[in-house]
Amino acid sequence: MEGNTTAPVGKGTQPGNQLWGDGLMRCEMSFRDQIAKLSTEQLIEVKRKALKTLREYSTDRGMSFPAEVLIVSGTKSRPAHRTGAR
Repeated sequence: MEGNTTAPVGKGTQPGNQLWGDGLMRCEMSFRDQIAKLSTEQLIEVKRKALKTLREYSTDRGMSFPAEVLIVSGTKSRPAHRTGAR
């Protein structure tokens, strides 16, 4: 199934700013070491590029990202019975 995932953005915020703030802690947890190595100027540039990219997904209802859901199922195969094995 294909569709969109929408995240509301607080009133009065630029597209992506609230999302950046809310997601920054999760991002820092995942990339803490890499972010710590960035200078202030580099961090500002990363944020600028992220906001520029996020504007593409900005709507009047918030942020809307393409999404795809794959539904799968399966079973664990049973080991084959070996004859003559010790």
